[in-house]
Amino acid sequence: MIETMGRASAGHGQVKMFSFFEELAEPVKKLGHTAWDSRGKLVRDIKTYVLFVGGTAYSMPGRAARVVNNPKLHALLEEEEDPEALAAVILGLGGALCVGSAGAIVGVATGGTLGTVVGTVPALFTFGLSIPTGAVIGAVGGISLGAAAGGTGGFMGAAISGSAMAYYRRELRYGA
Repeated sequence: MIETMGRASAGHGQVKMFSFFEELAEPVKKLGHTAWDSRGKLVRDIKTYVLFVGGTAYSMPGRAARVVNNPKLHALLEEEEDPEALAAVILGLGGALCVGSAGAIVGVATGGTLGTVVGTVPALFTFGLSIPTGAVIGAVGGISLGAAAGGTGGFMGAAISGSAMAYYRRELRYGA
């Protein structure tokens, strides 16, 4: 049996070539078999998710109407001494959540991309480890700055709008 650098013998004096690729293909075949065997589970999971989200979306208008028409909520709003501040805080928090989430998504995408680009510069010296490290550092910085900037802007914009709507609530109610 002949054994040369990286080549194993296949018997009868022949050298078996490309055995590395056969060894590499085995885990890929196992992955393919596992994915094929669990394809029904994925369909069931997607179906369940669609039914859950659809049911929630279908029931949301009725649930929202019950909350808005709740007499306890009306009593709370009527006894509030400063309705402009209450509206500013409630709408400001909603705006901070919405715009802050969007800012975080944009920040993680932008930061991850820039971190990857910056990480390619020292990649020859770090054997490529600086690329994912730069991506992670950039993504963390991007999500932090994006969420902070978006949350601040969303809070300020929605709080100003809510305060103005509460201040002019009588005009808005009777004018519309």
